[in-house]
Amino acid sequence: MNWSLSRLPIVGAPMAGTGTPELAAAISNAGGLGVFPGGYLTGDKLAEGVARVRELTDRPFGVNLFVPTPVDEQRDSARLRSYAEALAPLATSADVQLPEPRWDGSDNFAAKVDVLEQSPVAVVSFIFGPPPVDVVLRLHTVGTKVLATVTDAGRREQPSLRAPTCSACKAPMPGVTAAPTSPRSSPTAPAGVTCCPRC
Repeated sequence: MNWSLSRLPIVGAPMAGTGTPELAAAISNAGGLGVFPGGYLTGDKLAEGVARVRELTDRPFGVNLFVPTPVDEQRDSARLRSYAEALAPLATSADVQLPEPRWDGSDNFAAKVDVLEQSPVAVVSFIFGPPPVDVVLRLHTVGTKVLATVTDAGRREQPSLRAPTCSACKAPMPGVTAAPTSPRSSPTAPAGVTCCPRC
């Protein structure tokens, strides 16, 4: 493995919804590669997070994005409503308001790519599908390495996954979020597999 993104070949998991700029910066400062999670954020919030990481470290760090996912409100609304009803007692006990569902499936992807093109980071990783080739080329143009997340070594040979700089196999195991190329596909990687041939 040829790893040049950080002193140690350790990548901090970008935990969307819970990861912070402080955590990403701490990992980079410790010699690994901190990755700030861009999932669930608006473009403006991503820009704020990236700026905060830069305040805390002068080491390379990355950002993770969700690839836009086709959604079908007619197909999925009943299941989602049932899930929300099951969560309602827990939400009430925690004094939390469950959000209304969003059905565009974009996760503000275009706005976040614009942010990362205008304010480049060392690496951008993607989950829930291969990144669009035009996005990979835009990021490469500003000097950003692109990492696509897959769940087995064979999938990185798919034509749609050849444009990124490198790929990482993320193994399903307790405490680790699986990284299928689609939210509906099943992970198949053995525990502990990582593949990063060109980083």
